[in-house]
Amino acid sequence: MLLYKLPLLHQIRELGRYIVIFEFFVLAIFAASLETIASTSFTIKQKIALYVIGFFVLINSLYLLLLRNYIYSTHFAIQNLILALTIIMLAASKSLKIRKTVLIIAIISSMSVNSLWFIPNSNKPIMKVDAYTSNTELINYLARTNGEYRVLIKDGALPVNIGNVYPIQTLGGYSATINAPFFEIINKTKASKDLVHDLYGVKYIVTKTQPIKEKMTFTHNGVYVAERQSALPKIFTTKKDGSLQRSDYSGIAVKTIKYNDQHQEFDFEINKPGKIIFSENYFKGWSAELDGKKVAIEPYYVDGKPLLKSVVIKTPGRHTVLLTYRPFQLSDI
Repeated sequence: MLLYKLPLLHQIRELGRYIVIFEFFVLAIFAASLETIASTSFTIKQKIALYVIGFFVLINSLYLLLLRNYIYSTHFAIQNLILALTIIMLAASKSLKIRKTVLIIAIISSMSVNSLWFIPNSNKPIMKVDAYTSNTELINYLARTNGEYRVLIKDGALPVNIGNVYPIQTLGGYSATINAPFFEIINKTKASKDLVHDLYGVKYIVTKTQPIKEKMTFTHNGVYVAERQSALPKIFTTKKDGSLQRSDYSGIAVKTIKYNDQHQEFDFEINKPGKIIFSENYFKGWSAELDGKKVAIEPYYVDGKPLLKSVVIKTPGRHTVLLTYRPFQLSDI
């Protein structure tokens, strides 16, 4: 929670920039440590410690290699492998000259496999500052939907990270990390794209192409906003758990009272007892209060994936639900 006190930090997805800074300082300290190691005579205990660290990093590099098609690149895994072999060779070498030679080779090897050298050429236009400020009317139009519905951006009509600057909730957000069930439901699922968009409450499509199927609700500077009538609200119900049929889902009357990355509060009315589903990703650390009393949050599965949050309502009528995100609590230790 302390990270939220840092400047320019308003959303969870912006934490990545501070992690990059943190890792830079850690690497600087580690580089200085290697220089010290290269010119130090080790005791047996120190050698054992270096071997343990080296083999741990080696196992980690093999793990990263297995994830190369999902999260990390092959180059990142190879860099970790180089680091592991360097630590092991430093521990095994008695000569200070050999240790320094190993360090030089490791640095050159690591630089040569850096993923920056292998980034493919992109013909996509570079988004300049004007892209964030030139469409004020459009941004104001979309910002009014924040906390109620999501926006899908197509054709580069707006910068993909527009939600980092303005209160606009896009489908994918913009982040260095993506929740695995969300990634899979977007890319590897039996569910239709239309159903996924409905479950996530994608009501508006922003595009440079004039819409044909959907109703156009706004246009400005060659950008069109189309409205999807089938989008579900923030809270909805289902006739069949895990259904991949849109006809099994129904929206309920809901009003957003508060909406940000840590607190989400809704007023809603339900006609009969049952499960309500939120168009919000399920993730550990979220808790819920129904009319001021704690209730359990359960994952709602779609295509076998724990995708959305759900809460069981025992009594019909009007209720208030508060969702709170506290990932780290001393009581959990």
